Amino acid sequence: MSGVALRDRQRVTKRCLLCGCREPIEQPATGRRRKYCSDAHRQQAHRRSRTQKERAQRNSWTTPPDLFAKWDALHEFTLDAAATAENTLCERFYTIEDDGLAQDWTGETVWVNPPYSRQGPWCEKAATASDAIVVMLLRVATGVKWWNEWVVPFAEVHYLYPRITFGGAATAAPFDSAIAVYRNAEGVTEQGRDAVTSDRLAA
Repeated sequence: MSGVALRDRQRVTKRCLLCGCREPIEQPATGRRRKYCSDAHRQQAHRRSRTQKERAQRNSWTTPPDLFAKWDALHEFTLDAAATAENTLCERFYTIEDDGLAQDWTGETVWVNPPYSRQGPWCEKAATASDAIVVMLLRVATGVKWWNEWVVPFAEVHYLYPRITFGGAATAAPFDSAIAVYRNAEGVTEQGRDAVTSDRLAA
């Protein structure tokens, strides 16, 4: 095959990165190579990428160091169950790849700042973890089912005021937060609303 023929073949055989179809993608002789079989697929891929980035951002709210220090002084955490290598607050930690929900928390004193799009399963895990103390930083959601099933009956709830400023943020969060404490090492008890308090944070 001649060099000219090879260049012509390469010019039309790149697969669409969105659908993987074999429709020929005519490539320009110069400049950036096209990655999609149509403008519609290019726009759809861009929207999907933007949505994934926004979802990741909504789930990643780094714990304020001073807030963690206060609760660590009370409990001396042995595990950060929902962290990254960059923002972990404990020597031992689980990342999203480790899947902290699937790990055994028995005998641990656990700090959890869970993904806010999936707080329910993390609260269920905290309520049912055997022989463990679990302290969670939660986005307040008193009107949803999981809060009333897995927070109200089992945890001491400390509502935080004023709204906290998460790590790396310039302003306070646009939502209310609370600390939920599950004392399973002392036996799962129905703490209920008698354990609800309000913590006023230092300005």
